[in-house]
Amino acid sequence: METITATIGENVEHWGELYARYRAKRLQGVRVVYEVADSSLTEVARAQVYGNPGGSTYALVWVNYGACEGRVGAGSARGYGYHKPSAAIAGALKDAGFELNVNIAAAGDRAIDDALLAVAKAVGATGNLVVKSFE
Repeated sequence: METITATIGENVEHWGELYARYRAKRLQGVRVVYEVADSSLTEVARAQVYGNPGGSTYALVWVNYGACEGRVGAGSARGYGYHKPSAAIAGALKDAGFELNVNIAAAGDRAIDDALLAVAKAVGATGNLVVKSFE
């Protein structure tokens, strides 16, 4: 797969609306990008996937680093026969103002990790970057 890079665009603040929309959905998984630098661990970005495997899938993405502190975006995916979490996260990253050079929609878990790492690099994280998944 091609190396994924991200660029930063505009973000619309709408955290309250997003939280209200997704708080009643079932949490399916969480991915967090951490920066390890100078013996400290800093959360750079987080993606949470909600919904039911057989139904619609929703994603929220937060970026908590540098000039992009507090950015949030939401995305969703519907239908069958493809990897909906990556499609939902692709939409959430776009909603948060990040443009990827590769379309990660339906590309799988590895593409999600690579995209989140690209976002971390785009916002200026320079230490060792680690992605941790929680199911």
